[in-house]
Amino acid sequence: MCAIWPGNVLWSCKDNSQLLSIIDWQGCFVGSPTADLAALLAISVDAEERQKNEDEYLKYYIQKFDELQDNEKVVFSALDFGTVKEAYGRSLLYSMIELIVVIISNPMDDVIEEEGEIYGVMTKRLKALIEDLLLD
Repeated sequence: MCAIWPGNVLWSCKDNSQLLSIIDWQGCFVGSPTADLAALLAISVDAEERQKNEDEYLKYYIQKFDELQDNEKVVFSALDFGTVKEAYGRSLLYSMIELIVVIISNPMDDVIEEEGEIYGVMTKRLKALIEDLLLD
């Protein structure tokens, strides 16, 4: 499907002939700033890596968020670790749903890495999320 249609094309206010950007709004929503980070870590990072380095990823996220605000006209209030970690935990719950969709819609990507294992890579990530979030 093509993403270049009028609603996705952003033109300059000063010069209508200058293309600023093409944005595919399909996955955009108003929500927690931790939603994308939670989805990235839940879907793309193995469970052991996520569990071991989660706090470091969150600290780095906060640091970059604060650094990038220096260039913006509208400045948001500072993010503190506790608030971000709590929001991230809630976002991970939604990421479990996204991961289920990934597994169902791409069963060939849920590769079993070693002989004798019953869970594929993606299913192991989902299992760890369930254990981390729902069985604690």
